[in-house]
Amino acid sequence: VILLFAEEDDYYQYVSDFYGEGVHPTSGGCLIHRGYVHIAIPYLDGRNVRRALAHELMHNCVVHLRLPLWLNEGLAVVFDRTVAQGRQPMLDHELRDRHLAFWNAESIQKFWAGVSFGEAGDSNELSYSLAEIIVNLLLSQSKNFGEFVKHADWHDAGQTAALDVFGSDLGATAGTFLGEGSWCPRRKAMVECWEAAKIEE
Repeated sequence: VILLFAEEDDYYQYVSDFYGEGVHPTSGGCLIHRGYVHIAIPYLDGRNVRRALAHELMHNCVVHLRLPLWLNEGLAVVFDRTVAQGRQPMLDHELRDRHLAFWNAESIQKFWAGVSFGEAGDSNELSYSLAEIIVNLLLSQSKNFGEFVKHADWHDAGQTAALDVFGSDLGATAGTFLGEGSWCPRRKAMVECWEAAKIEE
């Protein structure tokens, strides 16, 4: 089921019933898991409907898996970029510098936990971008990416599946882009991120 809203206000009023109280990032569409799984998209000016639909349909294709949010969103962004008109580069110097300035040992745990995607501003934008970068890195490094997707679990951000399928941890993959640092998913830190996010809600 796909709901296409002519008015942006109607879209946000509808999806607000499925989110908790608080400030949430704007969106060009969403896959709603509660009840019957369905897609909601604002029409806006009509130019982004195709890309938004591709993005949400990818989410729909993997809705039965226990994917970490970074992988789920990374897959969707990689897929929606393939249908974008007048494709923009995935990364430029300015965006790269923003990534390097933003991510650190604390914020990367929010990324692996998935809570950074729900924070408005740079956190949200850079989380989607980093997810796309890491998915592309994994795709280029191994032909077993499909196996990784099948076994990646949100409880450990897909770390066990990465070790089993690729023979290397996700921190090392992130480090090929972010440089030296403590980038490895840490279960305890992720749990703390989830608990903090619940408190803020």
